[in-house]
Amino acid sequence: MSTIRRGFTCLFLSLFFQGALLCPPPALAGGLKRPVEHKLSIELKPHLGTLTAEDALTLYPGKWNEPSFVFLLHGDFKVDPVEIPHQGDWKISATKTRDGSKPINRIEIFKPTNNNWPDFIQFKFRYRGPYRDLQETGEQNSVENAHTVFLSQNSLFYPVIETGNASPLIIFEMQTTTPPGWEVVSEGKRISHIDNGGRISTLWKCDDPMEEIHLITDRYHEFRGRWEDIDLQVFLRSKDPELAQRFIETAKLYIPFYQRLIGSYPFVKFAVVENSEQTGYGMPSFTLLGSQVIRFPFILHTSYPHEILHNWWGNGAFVKTEEGNWSEGLTTYLADHLMQDLKGKGDRYRFQELMKYKNYVSKKNDFPLNEFISRTDMTTQAIGYGKLVMVFHMLRKRIGEKVFLDALHDFYFEHIFKRAGYQNLQEAMEAHSRQDLSTFFRQWISSKGAPQITLGKVSSQKTKTGFQLDFEVLQNQNGSTFDLDLPYIIWSENNAAPLIKMATITQSNQNFSISLSSAPRAILLDPWNEVFRQLNEGEVPPSISQSFGDSQSLIVIEENGEQALQGAYKYIASTLNGKKDTEADWLEQGDHSVWLLGHHFQKNQPLLKWLETKGIIVKQDIIRIDGQPYSLKEHSVALTVPHPKSPRHSISWILLHSAEAAKGLARKLPHYGKYGYLVFKGDQPTNVAKGAWPANPKGRLHRFSNGPLPLPEQKPLVDFRPGDPLE
Repeated sequence: MSTIRRGFTCLFLSLFFQGALLCPPPALAGGLKRPVEHKLSIELKPHLGTLTAEDALTLYPGKWNEPSFVFLLHGDFKVDPVEIPHQGDWKISATKTRDGSKPINRIEIFKPTNNNWPDFIQFKFRYRGPYRDLQETGEQNSVENAHTVFLSQNSLFYPVIETGNASPLIIFEMQTTTPPGWEVVSEGKRISHIDNGGRISTLWKCDDPMEEIHLITDRYHEFRGRWEDIDLQVFLRSKDPELAQRFIETAKLYIPFYQRLIGSYPFVKFAVVENSEQTGYGMPSFTLLGSQVIRFPFILHTSYPHEILHNWWGNGAFVKTEEGNWSEGLTTYLADHLMQDLKGKGDRYRFQELMKYKNYVSKKNDFPLNEFISRTDMTTQAIGYGKLVMVFHMLRKRIGEKVFLDALHDFYFEHIFKRAGYQNLQEAMEAHSRQDLSTFFRQWISSKGAPQITLGKVSSQKTKTGFQLDFEVLQNQNGSTFDLDLPYIIWSENNAAPLIKMATITQSNQNFSISLSSAPRAILLDPWNEVFRQLNEGEVPPSISQSFGDSQSLIVIEENGEQALQGAYKYIASTLNGKKDTEADWLEQGDHSVWLLGHHFQKNQPLLKWLETKGIIVKQDIIRIDGQPYSLKEHSVALTVPHPKSPRHSISWILLHSAEAAKGLARKLPHYGKYGYLVFKGDQPTNVAKGAWPANPKGRLHRFSNGPLPLPEQKPLVDFRPGDPLE
């Protein structure tokens, strides 16, 4: 019963859908003919952490070939005998079991001997007791100390069918009763909301098949808006109408944008729900954002579009997890990447994803995309998000923008409220492109690894008609050779516009010849970072992610620093992967990255000299970046430089201005992985300056002469933007 949280859906698509699904119902777990129907009535007492519930559950057994159904409820509930309003000798076995530390009520219901399952059957469950809040803090949920209550399928707050694989899809009604001020949010449409002063009664209904039911409750202030026939809701833990309005107005930009890009928004509402915990979850028809995250102004056009788009991918068309989770990579490609693509920065975004793969993925921890389920660390993010972004980009380039989008459109409408996998994606892409993509999907989805591409021999010679450029493309990785569509660009002496070509690579060593009208100035492979590949040594600029990615890094704390900061540096050291080393040895060991924690190190002269070449001057109490001074009594700093003994490793130097800043800095630094220098102000560190060192196309570029090499701008995936008038 693992749950995919989509980081970091419910009436039918149009009037045509009302009353019946456009396509036959999806195949359900165990052969069930239709989704399981829940009719829940729940009284919540958040201050006690308890509930009293009743569920009239209806099944349509269809081809269910087992003699029984097994239902699971949380083990802390007291469960009444199950009522079965059907004739026959039904047998019920109720036992207590455990899933790790979680107690479980296991209720098995056997059909009458020698009888077939009826066309439909209803079971009535009644139960009460402490619920399993996935965010339980261990403290009572009082008025003074309230946290958001978060119940899901993993809470077992409603009867869940045990199937051994994917749970059956469900539809539901959920009537809740809560104390004054406590509002409930769930999937679907809110049918009624009655506040009589003594308690609040709310009815949520979802007629579209869902993978699970969520129940979120807190002392919310609700704000409402509307775009066409979609309700826009914001539930905040404090009264902040300006913040709510910003989310409502921004939703009016991105929902129509993605409708135009993919197809109709699949639900009747979209809600932004504040969480006391710092989350960035996407559920069908709403997103659950942490109380700090929700107030960051930049998320309106970064994380927020990502969560909105999940209503199409992952929460609209579901993931067939046995084939891997495709939804995170596709959502990232059409949200985070596309927003940069529209600004002309798609190539930079893709390079950062290649950097993450280089810094966090090794032979030991690499795995194929069809084994990715969810993000658990930077390695899984580099593969399940970053690699898949690159794979979708390569697929788009292979079959063309229009074909790519048409295939996604049909894939979406074919699999709305169904589970889909990579095989379904491949079929949609092949149907529209009329290409056999089996090799593409096999090598990028079912296999691990990445090609490492370099230029080999390059030469130019004059001919009767101009010049001939000969060059060699090498794949230097160990293991299998990849089939690639490799773009390259050639600049010539007398041509203002460079020549852009595509090479089909199928061998580890391949030669090409190009006829030119004038002498070549330079050739560059993969100029816009459009091929998923292992970056070459020297191609990667030093960044803090390089240090984070080295699990064997050395950690050095200054030995004679301020006593007040020693504990703070030790705290930061405890959050890092690596082993502690002494000041005497760190510079001599070039086989690992290094963390320097403190202001004063006797052997840091190579670092200071390298930083000076980049316009950064570090003195006793001040740091200057391109002339801008920052006091080291008010600012904490992170600087990353190449290791003098081994440029493929890095040295990250952390300077704290106060012990109080340590926890906040340790929490934030992993989110700034691509940067070479970072400056934070205050004890609750706020970033005030950041920068990345320039990349070097080492191994991909060959020059015949000096001079600028301008890159033509690339067209984005689409020529419209959020907020553009609808056609």
